[in-house]
Amino acid sequence: MLMNKNLRFMIIFKESIRSERTYKIYKYYNDQFLRWAHKDYVSFSLLSSSEIQTLVEDYVIYLKRRLNPNSIAPRLAAINKLVEAIGKEYNKNKVKRLLPEKVKLAGGKSWSTQQIQKMLEYADTKRAKALVHFLAASGIRIGVLEDLKLKNIEEVQGGCKLIKAYAGTKWEYYTFLHHEASKALDEYIQERRSEGESVDDESFVFRQRYVLARQRPKSLTREAATGVIKRVLKRARIERTRDEKSVRYDIPIDTGFRKRYNSILKSNPNVSYAIAERLMDHRTNLESHYLHTPVDKLFEEYKKAIPELIIDDSERLKMRNQILEIEKSDLEKKNLEIEQLKIEQQKIIEDLKKVKARQERAEKYQKKII
Repeated sequence: MLMNKNLRFMIIFKESIRSERTYKIYKYYNDQFLRWAHKDYVSFSLLSSSEIQTLVEDYVIYLKRRLNPNSIAPRLAAINKLVEAIGKEYNKNKVKRLLPEKVKLAGGKSWSTQQIQKMLEYADTKRAKALVHFLAASGIRIGVLEDLKLKNIEEVQGGCKLIKAYAGTKWEYYTFLHHEASKALDEYIQERRSEGESVDDESFVFRQRYVLARQRPKSLTREAATGVIKRVLKRARIERTRDEKSVRYDIPIDTGFRKRYNSILKSNPNVSYAIAERLMDHRTNLESHYLHTPVDKLFEEYKKAIPELIIDDSERLKMRNQILEIEKSDLEKKNLEIEQLKIEQQKIIEDLKKVKARQERAEKYQKKII
């Protein structure tokens, strides 16, 4: 009975975590904590709440003397997940007050359009090109790729694609690829088919390298995807800088794309801020409870940002010209409608004048009779 109970809290711990990658990180942090405490998972689960409280407090004090202040909170979050899964409680606010003041992080910049252009110039495989386009156009977290399958991508109008990230989970959300990125993805998938891979809806959108295409495909892990981008950066000789006191670079490999996406969406005054947050998969307060935005509305807002999301300058210019043509056509149509309204208004005025003239003639005729 005891083993079943212990197995259950470990299952609950794993299932309560959003992604496999986060689970592995949290498991690693908790392994370190329990090693420091000279406990295993079973013996830790049998501790009382007061004993857990003392252990966690002492561990935070221990970490404060050894780690960067920003590195302690994630470890505490992992412990909290474990304690919740066990079904125990302790005074978290008391422990939080022990945490040191956070320091300013490096890594706040995003990739520029010019840098991404250079990446694409030096990307030597269709997979690398498709990956760079995919990250830049969709703003997804790179870890989403580990579970993303072709059945999670649908065609929408204008050569664009709808992406269902975290499909089938409570964290599912939608984002898109514009036509430029969609074309790069299609070329990569077609290359895989031409090499003999049996690609269907269950195939991973991005797969690891292989010797034979007929081998069982494995999804591209977060680490492998990051490695692809690193190789492209090296070939393109795009350098990042790092503060000597930090292990972080000024531009993060993966979130550099996401930061650019976020900036483009939110700097566009025509894009709804709330929908931009949803396209970023940011959950704000009670928004998820009351803002159930249809996919077509999300796409309408995404389309407004496409001209700036596009990487190729000539393609961007072409799209802006198309938008101008559409706006010009709409303006001409409105002008025609206004002219038609003026003509109709003039006709009504003329008709009213005729009616008034007939009334005046009728009144004169009546006076003559009298």
